[in-house]
Amino acid sequence: MTLAPRRATRLVPAALILLLTVALLLPAFLAPAMTHDSFWIDRTWSEQFTMLLRSGNPYPRWLPWSYGGLGAPVFYYYAPLSFHLAGLIGLTGIATYPALLLAFGCAWFGSGLAMHAWLKDRAAAPLAGALLYMVLPYHVIDFYGRGALAEFCAFAIIPLVAIGICHAADRGRSWPLAIAYTALIMTHLPTAVIASVLLVAPLALWSAQGDIRRLLPVATGLATGLAGAAIYLVPALTLQHHVALGSLWDVPFLQPANWSLLHPARWTSTSYVLLFDGLALATAATALLLSGRRPGFWTIWTVAIAAIAAGLLPGFWSLPVLKAVQFPWRALALAEFGLATVAAGRRGSPVTTVAILLPLLAFALTMLSPANPLHGDAMTPLPIPGRQDVIEYLPAGAVAMGRAPRTHLLQAATATARRHPGAMFSYPSVQARCDDGSSSPPRRDRDSALLVRAPADCRLEIGRLPQEWLGLFISLAGWGAVAASAYRPSPRRLSARACPAWSAGSPAVP
Repeated sequence: MTLAPRRATRLVPAALILLLTVALLLPAFLAPAMTHDSFWIDRTWSEQFTMLLRSGNPYPRWLPWSYGGLGAPVFYYYAPLSFHLAGLIGLTGIATYPALLLAFGCAWFGSGLAMHAWLKDRAAAPLAGALLYMVLPYHVIDFYGRGALAEFCAFAIIPLVAIGICHAADRGRSWPLAIAYTALIMTHLPTAVIASVLLVAPLALWSAQGDIRRLLPVATGLATGLAGAAIYLVPALTLQHHVALGSLWDVPFLQPANWSLLHPARWTSTSYVLLFDGLALATAATALLLSGRRPGFWTIWTVAIAAIAAGLLPGFWSLPVLKAVQFPWRALALAEFGLATVAAGRRGSPVTTVAILLPLLAFALTMLSPANPLHGDAMTPLPIPGRQDVIEYLPAGAVAMGRAPRTHLLQAATATARRHPGAMFSYPSVQARCDDGSSSPPRRDRDSALLVRAPADCRLEIGRLPQEWLGLFISLAGWGAVAASAYRPSPRRLSARACPAWSAGSPAVP
């Protein structure tokens, strides 16, 4: 008779997290459709992803209706999992925009559940910490201000990576970390890069508690997770010369070193610097106030992350790989993870805790509207008819040459094929074949509507590249290793627990 009440009690956190998700998402459903910043490209990609999933393609890479029917190799380069989520919702028959909002909602709900799982049995107030994580300003800004679907979904995976690290260090089981790390990479690569440096490395060292044996399963989990994501990573990293991705690194707005508080002469948007860097400093100050006189590991870590997000560590955002994450404020996702962890571990008066958090919560409320002041057109659609797309997936050189995308691709492809009959032009998997002057109708390929755009004596085909097969092979090996690890007997737990329970005032290493 006691089992049912206990089961009901276990459902209370999920129910409250769901209610908060509905409340946070409701203004978007009641307002006119949002098209600012990344929302318009989310719709373009989600719509095509759904159509391609419906046609039987489980991993669409080429979006055939982008650029007004030219097509674009978006998901050769962009992580796909968040759009799998939106696409699967769209398969139920829900229209693209509501399906997109529901995908954000699933990520919001998932972030609360994941944060609660991270804090449960470790912090004094796990549910309060999970709810706080969901309403902190950058969480709200990432949806209502930026419409950044993939980055928003990463909020739900960051706590799972932390759980995986602690689980590996404590029990020697690497597969939960491998799954979470694969999911993070295949959801949003810039966040995965930042988290690898700023979360995975320090948390692994702290959880090891001086015992080097604890680091081996952590390293195994990370390596297996990296292998699991190879189906996406191998094409993404080896095919960049085909498209105009390189042109992004020359744009001052997209260079993370230009957002530092230390270099005001480099700022390309003073309002954005003041907003995001100010938010970082406010997050750090709040963590310190919550901790009192004895800041523990999570307070110190949160303050360090916030300082790095504000550009206060000279040279950090100019390091290789990190300089390609575009915006240093992406690290705010980690800083807010740390702040929620600190708040959940605080054992002082709840009234005092709320009073300390109130400025951040009040600011989040001002963002909780489609009419918030962050609305703008940071990403302007190209002036071509039909479905739009972003410039970085045009053929290499197309942006610099200033040509219309469709004209550039067809001219370059057919010119190459006519100079070398039987040769192929790759963009990266679009192949143009011409019959050396003979007239033959274009052949419709089942994977692409592009073929009807080809000249009468040429045809365009979508092919599979060696990089795709190599990535798939590595991922299959990684997934097999995860499955084998999950069914192995659990190694004996070491004497001290990794990532033990903490409070905001605990020493840095309990």
